[in-house]
Amino acid sequence: MKKIRLRHPSPALVISVLALFVALGGTVYAASKISGKSIKQGSIPGNRLKKHTLTGKQINLKKLGTVPNATNAVEASHATTAGTTEQIKTWSATATIGQTVTLLTIGPFTYTGDCTTGPHAQTYVQTSQANSAGDSYADESGYETSSSQQFPWEPGEKLSVGYGSDEHETDGSPQWVGPYDGSDTQISGDGHTFVNTFASVGTKVFGADCIFVGHAFTLTR
Repeated sequence: MKKIRLRHPSPALVISVLALFVALGGTVYAASKISGKSIKQGSIPGNRLKKHTLTGKQINLKKLGTVPNATNAVEASHATTAGTTEQIKTWSATATIGQTVTLLTIGPFTYTGDCTTGPHAQTYVQTSQANSAGDSYADESGYETSSSQQFPWEPGEKLSVGYGSDEHETDGSPQWVGPYDGSDTQISGDGHTFVNTFASVGTKVFGADCIFVGHAFTLTR
């Protein structure tokens, strides 16, 4: 029977095997020692992270700062669409019987004061833009149209602003009438000019046949 001779590993093989075990052991050791502290801040770009690997457990919402909610989003939307300029404008003028005075011009709107026989004082407004709209809390007092609400309101149609001076008495005695029941509103046909007006009128006061005083809150965009 032929004997099988066992060959001893060569020194080179032994050294190679030992080196492999050392290398593997070092890798395992290094992997076990790497932690979040070992990674330099800002060294991993966002595009290197696997999608959907970060959840609420890894993200501290308290450190994200102010995050707009639905309410804030709506408010921001209103703010951007408003884009408006607000102004308060006033007028003060006197007139004699038979005279019409221009009080104020705002966008397409022109405000005038009419002083007629009586004497009688009345503030009016006209528009130069089609499809405008106007309304008065003073109902039909002083209106040349059949209704206090006018829409569409076209150029050439004159609407009263507030009460006339004969709201209380028509006997020609001194009168002073204010917007005690409310204000009047006008909005242009393109929607870019809105005016809220308050008009007061008087007759035979301060030495004048008619007097016109008022103010307008304007909103343009």
